[in-house]
Amino acid sequence: MKRFTYCPVCGAKLAPQQDEISPVDVLVCPSCDFHFWLGSKPAVAAILLRTAGGNPQILLTRRGIEPYKGEWDLPGGFLGNGEKPEEGLARELREESPIRGFLSRRSISTTVRTSPRRRGLS
Repeated sequence: MKRFTYCPVCGAKLAPQQDEISPVDVLVCPSCDFHFWLGSKPAVAAILLRTAGGNPQILLTRRGIEPYKGEWDLPGGFLGNGEKPEEGLARELREESPIRGFLSRRSISTTVRTSPRRRGLS
């Protein structure tokens, strides 16, 4: 695989750096602090809550493809190239559920690592 040398934002020489979030190397621009993840796959997921009859409920979907086909999952998926997380989440909700729009009082964004050997967060 080709190793990139220069920052796509400012043109400075990239330097490998161990990131605190992930144990894999990431190329970082010392000039503009751009982080270049090789093979990264940004994704989104929604936690949609409602109360029915005084009981909290969460929306889950069944996975239609491997891995874990048929298992319960949060609605979501991978972002398209250049797609904003909010746009990607709205698209995924349209694709996977009858939801066409939703109002959120709070939006939380975070980065998590998942383990392919454990089904859950590590």
